[in-house]
Amino acid sequence: MAPRPSQSAGTAARSETVNCCFERTPKTHAAITSILGLEDFERIVFVMSVLEKYSDQDCSVLLGCSRQEVREARIRALQHLSESAKLRRHSLEDVDRQRQSYHRTASCVT
Repeated sequence: MAPRPSQSAGTAARSETVNCCFERTPKTHAAITSILGLEDFERIVFVMSVLEKYSDQDCSVLLGCSRQEVREARIRALQHLSESAKLRRHSLEDVDRQRQSYHRTASCVT
């Protein structure tokens, strides 16, 4: 795999099932799924620069691209992960509201 910056930064990446040895909690599953949802280049830049703490210079040399491309990819990755977290949070709030509404309705019926 040789991830390169893509011209279509807005396209969604494929979603694949991955077997991993992490503690299986909803939060870890969601975090891993969000990271795997990144485009190849954004994902490798995110892992190298954020998780592994490589410098922009080191990333650019290892990936054969400019420091600017590394910075832009990291920004796109962080924006995508932030949007994914917001969507999950809103989804969980909706589920909680529905559950509370159901319990109120069920208690009124009995």
